Amino acid sequence: LANVSAKLEGKSTTFEGRVASLEVREGAEDLATRGITCISLIEADPRYWGETNYTQSQPTYDDQTDNPGPLSIGAAVIKGNANNDLTADKVSKMIILSTTDFLEPGLRNAQLDFVKNSTHWLLGREELIGIGPRGLERRRLNLIKEEVTQLQRIAVFFIPFGLFLVGMMVWNSRRA
Repeated sequence: LANVSAKLEGKSTTFEGRVASLEVREGAEDLATRGITCISLIEADPRYWGETNYTQSQPTYDDQTDNPGPLSIGAAVIKGNANNDLTADKVSKMIILSTTDFLEPGLRNAQLDFVKNSTHWLLGREELIGIGPRGLERRRLNLIKEEVTQLQRIAVFFIPFGLFLVGMMVWNSRRA
């Protein structure tokens, strides 16, 4: 399970829209006796807090009512023992995210990797978990008119002339 987010550790992304915090009871005895394991996968930056009065115009942190950071905003739940071959087919897995905007079009790379890794983990294909390749980017090279003229001269005159000289040297060496 640690593989789902292990290679993404230290990466950051932005969660657009409303995000609620999750109460992840890692190591809770009552869950462990029922064979349930909970693990926090995504945590908000410690500077963020869980605002309980979100209708106010200027939210401020209140020690008495608000939840201090770091807050869990993504978790995994496993029921059963996936490490035991006898019970591996009776294991249930679930990944919970506290926002619906996580899957909106225009995902960031870290979000895509998390969704891909989560899917591989849920399907039992842990060997495919990892960070994907970077996407192709279009880059623009801004040149002034003199630089464009110089590049044209190189492409039209100097490169063909250089190839002609190399050809003449090869022809001359073979002729001799």
